[in-house]
Amino acid sequence: MKILLLLLFSLYLPISMSGQNVVVANDGMNVAYAGVPNPITIAVENYKAEQVIVSTDNGTLVNNGDGNYYYTPLKAGEAIIKLEVKTKNGNREIGQTGYRIKEAPAPTASIGRETGGQISRAKLIPQLGILATMQNLDIEMSSKFQNLK
Repeated sequence: MKILLLLLFSLYLPISMSGQNVVVANDGMNVAYAGVPNPITIAVENYKAEQVIVSTDNGTLVNNGDGNYYYTPLKAGEAIIKLEVKTKNGNREIGQTGYRIKEAPAPTASIGRETGGQISRAKLIPQLGILATMQNLDIEMSSKFQNLK
């Protein structure tokens, strides 16, 4: 009976926990690629995006606004993304997360739908140019990455 009362009493007690909720999400994949701008989203509970300071030990991070970043690792292996927030008393580290970094596959050149061998003049002339694509890449490569600083 005592155990039952204790159990019922404990169900009605308010439970409070304190801690900082942080999200570092790789947009659309589970791994980052070296030499390629990988889109990631970073959010820290109770802080605006402009109060969050993000750094890494492998590559660069370009802030694209509202917690969206392009992370370009320099080399394959491991990487740490460190998060700090700006407070009245200075910057405070709130956490870090690790990433696996893979080598990006070599690009494949194509003219029209042809990726190798000879191409006739009749197929070549109407083409607008040579297209380089990365096969088996888990992120979308597009012109939006061309103007990153």
